Amino acid sequence: MDTEFGLILLKMLKEIMKESRIFNKTKNITKTNTKMNYTLYLMSRLLVDYGTNINGISFESLPYDEQYYILPKIDTLFEKSGEDNREKSKYDCICAFLRKNKNIDTPDDYPMDDEKTSEERKGEAYIAHMEMEMGGEG
Repeated sequence: MDTEFGLILLKMLKEIMKESRIFNKTKNITKTNTKMNYTLYLMSRLLVDYGTNINGISFESLPYDEQYYILPKIDTLFEKSGEDNREKSKYDCICAFLRKNKNIDTPDDYPMDDEKTSEERKGEAYIAHMEMEMGGEG
C-alpha cells in the first residue's frame, strides 16, 4: 500500500471514529434503576413541548428508552439549577428551567463523556501504531 494513501485512509478513519462518537453520544448512557415518577414524567413532556435539545439532538427525536435513561441526569441539572423551589409549582419550576436551557449538554459526570469504550481505545491505539509505522504524525 502506498504510504501517502495509507495515511489518508488513517486520517479518514480517525474522523469517522470521532463523528461516530459524537453521533452516538446518547447511546452509551449507563442504565439506571430509577423509576418513572411524576417529576420525570412532567420533565419528559415539557422537554418535548419546549423543543429542547440534548447534546445537539432534539429530545423528542430520541428513542423512548434513551429518553427514559437520560431523564434522571436532566432532573439532577434541574435540581442544581436553583429553579426548583417551594414557592412555585413543579410545573412552573421546570418551565422556568427549560426557558433558560433550550440546549442541554450532558453533565460532566456522565460516563459516556469521560470513558471511551474498549473498542474505541483499541482503534485509536491501532491508528497511532499504523501512523508511526508509516511515518505520519499522530
